[in-house]
Amino acid sequence: MLVHCCKRPGLDLLLLWGKPVNYQHDHVNSDIPDRIQGLRERVHSGDAELLQPAFSDADRLAGRIDMGMTMGRGDAHVANARVLVMGFENNYLGALINMLRDAGLRSCATCKNISQLEDVSAMRGAFTHVIVNLDAFDDMDEAVSRLLLFRRRRQDTVVILISDAVKKDDLLPDRKWICDATLRAPVSPNRLCDGLSAAWVNNKALNS
Repeated sequence: MLVHCCKRPGLDLLLLWGKPVNYQHDHVNSDIPDRIQGLRERVHSGDAELLQPAFSDADRLAGRIDMGMTMGRGDAHVANARVLVMGFENNYLGALINMLRDAGLRSCATCKNISQLEDVSAMRGAFTHVIVNLDAFDDMDEAVSRLLLFRRRRQDTVVILISDAVKKDDLLPDRKWICDATLRAPVSPNRLCDGLSAAWVNNKALNS
């Protein structure tokens, strides 16, 4: 397998397959630590805007119906996906990459350092999907804060979280303020493809 190393100041990506895409680099604000602390305080205080349920039971049912209709023709947008895999190491990373390759993605890159999520958010148009290892963060407060910041800057990027701390997959947009789908680790090839498709549907609804 041919591996390209994409060099950019402050960020190293391994492009595993596919052609590098042109992207626009946005300026990353220097006040990120202060903004993270502010968001963390809002989460701890129970800020209604951040923590209220995103969808009613009727919305959940409609989401299931719409997702079921869309999943059957989901291969096209999965195949066209440009995916960045962040925060995974060693054997599990290899298994995940193999599943993504078998899914026929347009391109795939990896970045092991989860702390560079803010740098990735400055790369406008580089990736359609970002798959994040939720367990790579130091704690849940940090994870929520950094994912909130990423979502605010790159709302049109599909975000999929993978964690062995969740009880089951969540393919509904309940956590739309930080991600489009959550998968329980370890994932299987079918569940990963379902997650890619469901997250794409949820993100399209978020941006409509």
